[in-house]
Amino acid sequence: MGKAEFWSVALGVGMGPLALGTEYAQLLQILRDHGINVDRMTMDGLAKLSVPEIHAQLLFSRNNPQTLDRIDIDDERLRFGSLPVIGKRVYEIVGIFKLSRKETLWSSDQTTGEIWDPVSPKDATAHSRDLLARGTLWVPSHGLGLTLRDGLVATVHLCDSAQAPRTGTGSWTKEQQRLSEVREAPPVSSNPLTRNRGSILQWISSEILAFLPRGKK
Repeated sequence: MGKAEFWSVALGVGMGPLALGTEYAQLLQILRDHGINVDRMTMDGLAKLSVPEIHAQLLFSRNNPQTLDRIDIDDERLRFGSLPVIGKRVYEIVGIFKLSRKETLWSSDQTTGEIWDPVSPKDATAHSRDLLARGTLWVPSHGLGLTLRDGLVATVHLCDSAQAPRTGTGSWTKEQQRLSEVREAPPVSSNPLTRNRGSILQWISSEILAFLPRGKK
């Protein structure tokens, strides 16, 4: 379980050996093969399996055979390529995809069912602060969701792009970019690349290309 390959994300595919679309019984065997005790795990009424050893919840389809629909994970060992994700400022993660803002979406956190109401322009900054504090930003084309806590990525959601949210309360904005950049965050690494924002994004972009789906580079 500690091997780097286990924690590597392939967008639209899954994480390490945990592939989206895998049947429930087969996935339990995969977890066993990686030293994870599945005997203590139970499926709740929402077809959601909690896996405490990897700080993850696995969501399955309700039809038979049940297959893995989504992975929600907040383990700091998670990697995009060789890069950590949990605890990063969200602007750093958004920046690596080089997407138009219209390709992003603030949507309800499907884990909690929380819904965001539209706001008037005069309330936009306050609303942006709320979103950065506890919202979920999706990149639907990649089946990727990022739930935030105080501007930092707290949980990563992985699913097939066809199952990602399509409606929400707007896209990533320039104001949110600014707020994310200036917000206080935990101390950064001593790596000299982290001392310059432009260098950060250039470095991250080069590292991230390896895990992007074909046609998305």
